[in-house]
Amino acid sequence: MIFMIGIIMTVFVMMKYLFEGGLPYFLKNILDGIGGWIVWMTVVGPILLMGGGWYFFDGIRKRREFTRLVTTDSKAVFVRNLDRIEELAYFLTQKHRDTMEERRKELRVK
Repeated sequence: MIFMIGIIMTVFVMMKYLFEGGLPYFLKNILDGIGGWIVWMTVVGPILLMGGGWYFFDGIRKRREFTRLVTTDSKAVFVRNLDRIEELAYFLTQKHRDTMEERRKELRVK
């Protein structure tokens, strides 16, 4: 959500400062409605874009790493990576924590 809001705010700022002369009528009306708030959007938009983007892509990276670590067939590899799996499951959703617990039961790890 934060990432999308940052994208929208940044696009409106770019339209205002770069393409204002050639915009369609309905976009000019939107920018007129924003009015003086465009200054705040100029500051907050890129911050939300960068912060939300980092959070979004970090979540994707963590999900991929979790899946890679949990789907191993080796009990030794699973036990060796158990600390990292638990850490990733803590930051991800309840579904990931349930998956970790199911995998622990399958491999009979305490």
